[in-house]
Amino acid sequence: MPLLADKCPTCGRKKTRSLRQNARYFKLLRELSDKLGFDTEVLHEYCKRKFLGVIDVEMPDWTTQTLAISTAKLPQHGPEEPNWDSYTLMVEHFAAENGVYLEED
Repeated sequence: MPLLADKCPTCGRKKTRSLRQNARYFKLLRELSDKLGFDTEVLHEYCKRKFLGVIDVEMPDWTTQTLAISTAKLPQHGPEEPNWDSYTLMVEHFAAENGVYLEED
């Protein structure tokens, strides 16, 4: 069962990543981008697909598109997998395998 602190006291929604966590994640992607030569958004999409998976979504024209699972609504942490903490750990391992490291905050 999620802790009460993991929910917004006003609306009750699960807390997601902080602005600081988001900034650190995209800093890692930018450094990885510089090292590998891929655009940051391409790496973001790649990591979502690799570590979170994809879903098929029916579009208004009745076609089906395969989309990466969004990071926007991942819970920050807790027993639910995947969560923001587990996702960023996988991305950090991927970055380390490619020689990119960030100092601890």
